Amino acid sequence: MAVVYRHIRVDINEPFYIGIGDKKNRAYSRKSRNRYWKNIAKKGYKVEILFEDLTWDQACEKEKEFIALYGRKDLKTGTLVNLTDGGEGALGRPMTERLKKILKDSTNRFSLAEWQRENGAANKGKKLGPQTKERKEKAGKSIKKSWIKRSQEERNKQVAYFKDRNPNHIKQECPFCKKEIQGLGAFKRFHGNNCKSNK
Repeated sequence: MAVVYRHIRVDINEPFYIGIGDKKNRAYSRKSRNRYWKNIAKKGYKVEILFEDLTWDQACEKEKEFIALYGRKDLKTGTLVNLTDGGEGALGRPMTERLKKILKDSTNRFSLAEWQRENGAANKGKKLGPQTKERKEKAGKSIKKSWIKRSQEERNKQVAYFKDRNPNHIKQECPFCKKEIQGLGAFKRFHGNNCKSNK
């Protein structure tokens, strides 16, 4: 069963959205709304359930009627921020055997992995050709060269920079057992409030 609802601006008491859902809680959800709806909703709105216990087709028809009645803001015909004339939803509508067959055939025909291979988008599991290996070797050599060119002082600074920011290298003293522990993970697990000496 489906419901038809409307959202009303609290500042000027004006309907700004008509919607349908297969469950009542869709009327109160903020998910999957357009940006115009979100801009108005920030100012506050209230929900009104117009119809309950309708079939999906009936709900679609009612949605179209109310959108036509209030008009759409994007078309400059009314106050609603709906971006369609309504009634196009398929949620809750039973699928015909013909539609099931079309979807099944289209799924079987399309292979994402095959498409990626054809379009050069799937490199996982591929053996790298000699050109790619050569490029990788060149890249490795250039990194080594740039590292060698640096002075020992610059190297030490770089290593210290990353060590200071790596949680596995940070050292802390446990306030209970007074041991200096390296690594935040080990500290949190076995020391601090979890320390055996904290009894």
